[in-house]
Amino acid sequence: MEARDSGSKIRPLPIDDLDGDAPQHRPVEPKRRLAPLIVIVVGALAFGVIARGLSVGDSADVAGPTSAPPATLAEEPEPTTTTAPPPPPPPRLRDMLPVASDRLSLVALTTTAKIGHWDPDLPFPSFNTSISQPQSAEYSSDGTRVAIRSGVGDGAYIIDSPTSEPIYIWDVTSGTWHNTDASLFAWTESDAETESTVVRVVDVSGDPSAGLSAMVEFSVPGQDHILRSWG
Repeated sequence: MEARDSGSKIRPLPIDDLDGDAPQHRPVEPKRRLAPLIVIVVGALAFGVIARGLSVGDSADVAGPTSAPPATLAEEPEPTTTTAPPPPPPPRLRDMLPVASDRLSLVALTTTAKIGHWDPDLPFPSFNTSISQPQSAEYSSDGTRVAIRSGVGDGAYIIDSPTSEPIYIWDVTSGTWHNTDASLFAWTESDAETESTVVRVVDVSGDPSAGLSAMVEFSVPGQDHILRSWG
């Protein structure tokens, strides 16, 4: 290439013809030009990742759990407790039945019969005898004692005793209290040998532990007579 300068011709010399002490410049290949740029970009990315990891770890260590603190609730007044007064004692028998000046003889008939007593100063009765297969019950003339008819065996009567165990009378066909004397009880038995009905009367007011002794005893011709009332 020729350039014009003040009318003179200047011919540039090739680079190889320069003094050997001068640095020689060669064309740089494209790959060598991109290598430094790639190193810089990769280093910047690596530094950013490391810096982000450190910042997240530090903040987690400092902040602790990420759950938000509970919201402050308005203070509620403390509940007030009141002690209920104790329930009143159950009423006594005399409170419910003023005419009860003495204890009552009771019988409860269901699938079994129970004999007991109720003291006027107590709120509940007490039962001391249980009888199976009850059929009927009858009070004495003054209402202080009870006789229960049971179907056990060939028939039985159980009479409550205020001082001892109940009185048991076995193998009877019927029985009843005296009309006016509350201490007397009579019952009937069948006598197959004589084909008669035996009638016995006993005093049940004493201690029956030694057995019952008939005050009156007689026979009526024919069997299975029923004693309805007497006295």
